[in-house]
Formats: sequence, C-alpha cells, structure tokens
Amino acid sequence: MIAKHVPRKQATSSFARLARYVLAAKGQEDPDTWKRDGEGELVFGAKVDAVRVTNCVDDDPAAAVVGIEAAQKLNTRSKADKTYHLVVSFPPGERPDTKTLHEIEDALVEAIGLATHQRLSVIHDDTDHLHMHVAINKVNPVTHRNVTPAWDKAKLMQACTELEQRYGLQVTNHGETLQPERPTGRAGDMEAHAGRESLMGWVKRDVAPKLAAAESWPQLHKTLAEHGLQLKERGNGFAIEDASGVTIRASSLGRGYSRNVLLKRLGAFQKPAGRVVPLRRYAPTPKHQHASTGALYKRYQELQERLRLTKIQERERLRVENERWRKEQQADYAAKRAAIKDSQRAMRTAGAIGKAEKRRRSMTDKAVAAVLRSRYTALAAQRRAEAKKRKQLEADRRRAVEKSTAIPGWQQWLTQQAQQGDPAAVAVLRSRESAQQTFTAQWIKADTPATALGLLAPRANPKVRKNGDVAYRVPDGGRCTDARGGVRVDKASDAATFLALSMAAEKYAGQALIVEGSKAFQEHVARVAADKGMAIRFADPLMEKMRAAELEKRQPKGRGGAGAEAAPATPAKGKTMAAGVAQYVEERNKKRESITSICYHREWKPDDAGAGIYQGRRRFDDGTEAVLVQKGEAVLVKPVTAAQAAKAAGFTVGQAVNIDKQGRIVTPEQKQQKDKGRGR
Repeated sequence: MIAKHVPRKQATSSFARLARYVLAAKGQEDPDTWKRDGEGELVFGAKVDAVRVTNCVDDDPAAAVVGIEAAQKLNTRSKADKTYHLVVSFPPGERPDTKTLHEIEDALVEAIGLATHQRLSVIHDDTDHLHMHVAINKVNPVTHRNVTPAWDKAKLMQACTELEQRYGLQVTNHGETLQPERPTGRAGDMEAHAGRESLMGWVKRDVAPKLAAAESWPQLHKTLAEHGLQLKERGNGFAIEDASGVTIRASSLGRGYSRNVLLKRLGAFQKPAGRVVPLRRYAPTPKHQHASTGALYKRYQELQERLRLTKIQERERLRVENERWRKEQQADYAAKRAAIKDSQRAMRTAGAIGKAEKRRRSMTDKAVAAVLRSRYTALAAQRRAEAKKRKQLEADRRRAVEKSTAIPGWQQWLTQQAQQGDPAAVAVLRSRESAQQTFTAQWIKADTPATALGLLAPRANPKVRKNGDVAYRVPDGGRCTDARGGVRVDKASDAATFLALSMAAEKYAGQALIVEGSKAFQEHVARVAADKGMAIRFADPLMEKMRAAELEKRQPKGRGGAGAEAAPATPAKGKTMAAGVAQYVEERNKKRESITSICYHREWKPDDAGAGIYQGRRRFDDGTEAVLVQKGEAVLVKPVTAAQAAKAAGFTVGQAVNIDKQGRIVTPEQKQQKDKGRGR
C-alpha cells in the first residue's frame, strides 16, 4: 500500500474542481450543475466504486462540497493551498473491502493530524491498482486556520507500514530500503504511466554500474561519452546531460554521485578533454517485452511524426491567416479615419462664412471638435471590440489544433489500440510484469493458456486498462475483468458472473473451468451457470455437483415448462420483501423533504400494471431485491425474485418496460414478439 500527497505548485486549487474529477461528475465546476438521476442521486463516472463524506453536515457529495468551499472562504488571510489531496494505492490483485478501505482512510488522515477536518473520499477501480482519492479541507472547522501537516510524508509511510501489518496487506517498500535500479520521483511516475524507459532509469540500470568502476575524472567522462552523456557543473552539484539536452541530477543516481563524494573520491574536478564517439545513446524505448512491441512502436513513432508535422503546418496556417486579418483591419481602420478627416474639412469649410450665417447653422469650432471626437472614439471602440473578438477566435482555433494534434503517450496509444480491438496491443499491454497477488481474488480460469486474447464482449462497453486488462461494468452494478491470468469477478452479481463465465468459456474453449474464491462465490457461480443453462463444466467435482443440484431445481414442474418465469414469491417471503420495500420507500420520501429533485416513491401494486420507465434495481440489507419503475411523477418500487432480478440486470436506466398484473417485467420489444406469437 502506498499513500501519497499530491501537492500543487501554486495555491490555486479548487475543492469543487478536485471533487468533480474524483467523482467523475457530469457538469461544470459548480456542484449545482452536476447531473442527477431520476431519484435525485448524483450520477458518478464508471470508475467510481464507493463515495464517502466525513465531518460534513450533509451526506450528499455535491452539498458537502458547497459547504466545504464556504468553510474555506472563512479563512481570508492564508495564501497557502487550502486543499490536501491524498491518494492511497494498492498492488494489483489486492482488493480490500469498502469497510477496510474506510478504516485505512481514517487511520491515515489521523496520522497527519486532519482527522477532524471535512473530507470527501472516493474509491476508484478503473485500473489494475485499486486506489482511493481523499480530498481534505485543510481549514480547521473550529479555528478556521489553514493547517499544513508537518512531516506528512514520513508519517504516512510509517502509518502504511503499521496498516499493512494490521490488515495483512502486501508489504510495500516505503523508502526503508534502496532500490537503485528503479527511478524515483517524476521519472518513476513517467515509466509507470507512459510505459517507456526514462533517462534516469536508463542511466541507473545501464550506466551507473560502469561509473562506479571509474577511478579518475577522464575515465568517468569517457564512460559517460560512450553512452552519449556528459557531466556538467550545475550550481553546487553535477548534472548528467544527454544529446537532446535532457538533464538529471547526478546525485539522483545515489549518494556516491553527489559533488562532495565525487570530489573526495576522484580529486579536483576536471572537464572532459577530447571527443569520444558514443557507442550507445538513450532512447525512450518501451518497457514492454513482447514480439509485437517493435511493430507497434514503429506505428506509434510514425503517428508521432505525422502529428508533429500536422501541428507545425496548422500553426503556420493560423499565423498567416491572423497576419492577413490584422493587415486588412489596419487598412480598413485607416480608411475610416480618412473618411472622418474628410468630414472634418467639410465641417470647417461650412463654418468659414459670415457671422450671421454661422450663427444660424450653429456650427462653431467647438461643436466640430466634439463631433469629430465622438466619431474617433466610436471608431476606436469598434476596433478594440473586433480585436477582442478576433483574439478569442484565434485562441479557440489554437486550442482546437493542439487538441487534434495532441500526441498520446505510448501507454495511452496502446490502450486506444486495444480499445479498438487490436489483439496485438492487448498482448503487449499484458506483457508488463505484475506484482504477485497475495489476496484471494475471485477468478475463473483454466489450466492451459487461453486460446483467445481479444476483446471478447464488445457490446458490454469494455474499458482497456494500462496493463491490458479489459474491465466490464454491467448495469446491475457488478464488475468483471478479462485479465492475462483469467477472468476476475471484481464485484459479483448475476449479470457480471454470467458475463465472466461467457468470456471464460470462449477463452478456454473445451476446457474445464477452475473457480477460485470463497465457497459462497463458488455456489454463486454454479447457480448462475445452471440458471442460464450454460454448456460448461467445472474442474472441481463439488462445483459440478452444485451445478447439477441447481439444474435439478429448475426442472419443469407441472405446467409452464422449464422456460417459464419463476412464480411470484410466497406470501411469507412477500412479507419480507414488503418490509424491505417499505423501509426503502420511507427513507426515500424522507430524503425528498430536503432534496426536492427526488420523486415520490411508493410500492408497486397490480393496479399499476402497464408501461413505465426503468430506473434501476436495489438490493436490501436482508438480501431481497426490487426494481424501480417510474410512472408519471412517482417511482414505483416492485419486489422481484432472483430470476426477475437477473432478467432486469440486462435493462438500461431510462428504457421503457411493461409490467403485467402478474408482475412479469418485459420490454416493449419482448411484448411485441409475444403478441405476434399469440397471433400466429
């Protein structure tokens, strides 16, 4: 586990802007513009797994952000940043539950002395590293002082070490041991995110071992020159520079390369003498070790060159157009000034007549000057307005050019290609080494390697991650990931498990599937496989028995056959469902008193049969489920069986549905097909 403070170079951060980013909210920076659903709840992005508001009056994230910004404005003296952005990240495969993550958050915030401050925490699961963003208001809610934690980095590292032991997490290096082969700071971040080797990383891995053997300044300079590098004096230290002008601090390679240590080891500094032909040079090559890397990287470099040339051409075109417009405006302005000057002569000629006629026309020299002054002023104002409008147009055009010719990073480009269905890009992304998984994850895999590596479910809106994993988020809230080692079910649900089984059946065609996870998860997988009638088999005999038992439960009994929809719940079970529905309806209507955008809720009745708008499904604390259907200004909460809930998982919010008096839910298309069948 790694906890890192993300500072800003300038104290211009906005809590609302940060909150909108971590929540992936749709709207402007103002929280009042953030999009809400039919029940008045905020609509978060697909990467958001859980949201938590702490020490605020309102639990609604948008209202909490408004309150936090109001509290920050109470401090008018401090010029420092008033927002503390903390990011907590976990290794691949390590996925603590939400309760544990919130306990870790509380411990870390308490370690830096901000436990009583207002904060918003959001858990993201859009990458192979599960991570949590914590936005903290540094302004104390009582004293209104802007509190900046002292020695927060050391405190966070110590807290991480203790939390890893407390919760049995994978032990991560927090700086206690040195790893000279791995770059740190911005260079390490670049390698992790861009997937390309940095200059510092290359020097550490390939050059530093040879520099350690240098016994004199000429020998050290020769070693650097053979690699296309040179050592230069910079301030009170040394810098290593490559042929393109990129520099790194020599001390970043280790303490043995600081100025004092080098002078003590090699004597007084000597500049390089002579010229050495470099045998190697630094090139930002990809870190992916795969057979397809070379061909893909060549395509990427060709794209870079095309975008670079296009950007130069577009910039030159805009420069020529802007210069031509300025010359045309200058000529037009000069013509209009000349016209005003001609009118000045005419007015003065009209004034050079007899006194009686002059008084009759009321055209004095002062009047002429006033008229001319107003005309010149109006012309100047018109020119400024046109110049301002043109300046904004030029800025918009420049931004459009920069956006259309922006060069994506190597890792980003690979992800884009994989998103478009390129199997070679998926394979290259998955070639990156991953940390060993220590937590028991929920996997569906097989003994032999997969026979397919492409995007197996393009209709489910796949999201390709930087390590080549393909993540899917289904409408019922479940999540699964098509990874290199198999298919992982990140959040089990009927739809997510069915999708995972379908992908695993295609990846490992003809093989028995291995299901890893808890006993409850294995039972869930067996139930879904039986419920969907999937033609698969499990390697575990116990799971095969469970699947057979589930299939036996679904055998036709009496009329209706195996394909008939499950019967309505029994009265005893209905009471349990009704209790959960009643509690949910009461909570929503109570919340409606403070949030007027929430619709009125009530329980569905047979008299409500007919068309409606599907608004999602809810699972209650007792394990029962219900679907939400909007009719007019009210949201109807209808209890459903497990089979009905699984069927509703395939619906999308806003889709038209039809519920008959028996409580069966169908889409208009399904209803039309049934009606046609009756006609035949």
